[in-house]
Amino acid sequence: MYLSEQLVKKWAPVLEHPELPKVTDSYKRAVTAVILENQERALREDRAFMSEAAPRTALMHQAYRIGIQS
Repeated sequence: MYLSEQLVKKWAPVLEHPELPKVTDSYKRAVTAVILENQERALREDRAFMSEAAPRTALMHQAYRIGIQS
């Protein structure tokens, strides 16, 4: 099974949602599934990046408030 077929299967609930226009073309379904997968991956990476940045940002803000210059 090709990766795009696996992704179409994974994203079938979105691709076949009754409130969305039906995607009948197999190429469009595959491309849409890949895009959805890329979006999910990017959101996960952004969330991980933000959780890493948050402590440093909080420390910098606290240092600024008490007058420590970097």
